[in-house]
Amino acid sequence: MIFENHPKITQLSEKGGWLLLAHCVIIFTREQRVKERSDIILIGVYGGIAAGKSVLLEVMSEQGFLVLDGDRTFEYLMETPGSPIAAQMKAAICERFGPVYDADRPDPEKLGAQVREDLEARRALAAITHRFTMAEMERRLTEYEAAGGDLAATDAPQTFRGRFSREMTCHVLVTAPFLDRVLRLSRREGLPVREAERRVGLIGEDADILPRYILCNDADRAEFRRKCAEFLEERRRCGW
Repeated sequence: MIFENHPKITQLSEKGGWLLLAHCVIIFTREQRVKERSDIILIGVYGGIAAGKSVLLEVMSEQGFLVLDGDRTFEYLMETPGSPIAAQMKAAICERFGPVYDADRPDPEKLGAQVREDLEARRALAAITHRFTMAEMERRLTEYEAAGGDLAATDAPQTFRGRFSREMTCHVLVTAPFLDRVLRLSRREGLPVREAERRVGLIGEDADILPRYILCNDADRAEFRRKCAEFLEERRRCGW
């Protein structure tokens, strides 16, 4: 387990060793409860923008994990309007915002006019899209488990924490040096370095999640893929 040098562990240790022990007991108790509820292993992968989460998830997918990608699941719902969950999402959006769909897709002008300058409207839209994206991810997870699948991962543990019918088995934090993330984002999105730096600074890691494992992406893509593969091989041998 990777507990060393994590800021939350340091804080707990400074307040008293018994707090650290109590926290670990809570973690192990929760792990036991997860095992009792479901045989599936569900891993939450998180980290800052351009840290390398997609690389880890790519390697996990190649090694047989069902990967539940929040952005891609939402894109699927937008591109397959005939699916039951996409139809339910459309009905919920239209109930809240009126006739903002053009055929089977939201009209950017009609919907944008309502949410662009209205914080509450943006929050309402986010709540609706999150709810149905979550429902589609849950449907896929249930279908996968029914078919005998036992390894799954999601890139959205912050957004969907506590909303799966199963608890996360554990979390993996992917981190990288700030400058590496800036340059990576600049190349990936074609952004000026200063704008990439601003965006990286805006989106941090979720401080409320305590990872069990930390992977540092401080090399090129090929080297980090190798590190991810070695990490997953070790977890297969030793367990999560």
